[in-house]
Amino acid sequence: MVFTVVGNADDAAFNVLPTLYVRFDEYVAAAQARAGATIDVAPSLIGVEIAEGADPAAVARSLTQSIDGIEALERSAAVDNLPGVSQITQSFSILYLLLYIVVAIVTGVFFLILTVQKEDALVLLRAVGASSRDVIGSVIIQVLVVVGFGALIGSVVTAGLLAATRDVFGATLSPVTTVTTIGIIVVLGLLASVGAVRRVVAIDPVQATTSGGI
Repeated sequence: MVFTVVGNADDAAFNVLPTLYVRFDEYVAAAQARAGATIDVAPSLIGVEIAEGADPAAVARSLTQSIDGIEALERSAAVDNLPGVSQITQSFSILYLLLYIVVAIVTGVFFLILTVQKEDALVLLRAVGASSRDVIGSVIIQVLVVVGFGALIGSVVTAGLLAATRDVFGATLSPVTTVTTIGIIVVLGLLASVGAVRRVVAIDPVQATTSGGI
């Protein structure tokens, strides 16, 4: 069966897949032609436009009670009950968890190594009068700059990739989700740098006068 495409719609993919929207009778004809027989094709989803000012939840309850064999849901609940949504949500939850774990480990190890490499300079700073607060502040500023800029660059790249593949995936980057994720990553970066900060605090300025110092 041949269909003529008359237009494109943004953010109209179904189950993160390219979707062709046709009239129901055309869908039935295509399904029967594919099956090679006159089969019964029942609609699985029906959209209902409610009157202005009506309560969607109340309308859904009324439809469920008055029509046998259907379960009416308001829009957000219907989206949550689409086939595959729970699996996709679970997959993204695992990806988020892995993201946070990787950020914490990489940030902690990176700044711990950096502190070890700069130990002589930090000892010298302490020896010439720099307080623990000054040295710790420099480490925290480095964490904020590295993790913060990394998160911003990642967000920009992600937004660009999603924009370039909108016709394929139909996904967009939510500003609220982006800001929340960046905030969590920055906080995790600061927590992960505790090891480096503790090493800085433990530096003894007297080491600057030893043979191993500067």
